[in-house]
Amino acid sequence: MKRLEVARALAIDPKVILLDEPLAGLNHTEASKQVETISDVNKRGITVILVEHNLEEVMRICRRLIVLNNGLVIGDGEPRAVMADPVVHDAYVGGGMVAHAET
Repeated sequence: MKRLEVARALAIDPKVILLDEPLAGLNHTEASKQVETISDVNKRGITVILVEHNLEEVMRICRRLIVLNNGLVIGDGEPRAVMADPVVHDAYVGGGMVAHAET
């Protein structure tokens, strides 16, 4: 079903797609395959914007990470640098963070 959602988004030949929690409810293997699909979409020249909490998988493919905490941007930039920021780390450990990733 998750792959079908991506396929439906691609049906109109977009330049940008927004995927909201495309890894939610997937086990590790399914999430890994979905990330590969998303990466393949991006390699076709389509910008992919993700709203996703599974940062382990997101970190594998994104080039820019924007982190929100209570609606405020607390991190923006290269994913590893953003995640190394103490403010972002504290928000993540505290559980109040939502990450938006751009591939």
